[in-house]
Amino acid sequence: MLKMTNTKMLFKASISVLIAAAMTFPSFAAEVNITVDGESISEASARLIGGTTYVPLDEFAEIMLPQDGECADIDAEAGENYIEANGRAIYNPSPVIEDDTLYVPIRSLAAALGADIAWEGGTKTVSVGRGASAIEDAGDYYSSDQLYWLSRIISAESRGESLEGQIAVGSVILNRVRSGEFPDTIYNVIFDRRWGVQFTPTANGAIYSKPYDISVTAAKICLEGYITDESILYFIEQSAATNLWVPNNRPYVLSIGCHDFYS
Repeated sequence: MLKMTNTKMLFKASISVLIAAAMTFPSFAAEVNITVDGESISEASARLIGGTTYVPLDEFAEIMLPQDGECADIDAEAGENYIEANGRAIYNPSPVIEDDTLYVPIRSLAAALGADIAWEGGTKTVSVGRGASAIEDAGDYYSSDQLYWLSRIISAESRGESLEGQIAVGSVILNRVRSGEFPDTIYNVIFDRRWGVQFTPTANGAIYSKPYDISVTAAKICLEGYITDESILYFIEQSAATNLWVPNNRPYVLSIGCHDFYS
């Protein structure tokens, strides 16, 4: 894991990354041109992998330091599809290791540092505009009530599932909030009983259990605006389901882990 601490016109980083023996990383493709506030970064060691621009975290955090000189507190780990910045969780393709250096998607780093970013495919150029300040702290950004209930329903419904599976459960809740067919708050969606209990944990009490850390991360990612699929409104674990109304009446969309998702 690589961590960056808040600094004033100073960047500090240390690397301590544990990599599973079986984990492999893709070879870097062609180089990418980078400009920051219109100035070309000739020493940039950015790489394009599968359509995503990756940059060395420590090097580019210093280059892209916000105008106020304050760097975000950033956690990134190879193999995890998100980075944490000032306590917030930003979903992205997994950071990777190359030559003992941790590379992260530049869009995620830009979000963490409050920077604007644009891509010009013809010249393979990423244009970065420094932001006034780094990303807002989690305690100020997230509604405590929304994070409290969303993380609990995700944990109660999908503990043991992958991060992607838990994000999908959170996506169902937020898609319902946005839909005219359901209540318009996270709490009211979770406890909606107009057509019977919608989520079993509200009936058996599991909703009140402390959520796992991964479920809190999944909830944060959803509250940042990342949604698995904007159409999914239902999910079911068919092996444990006693009511098959959903698969019999709603269009199937996708499956992740033990859950099937429907629109």
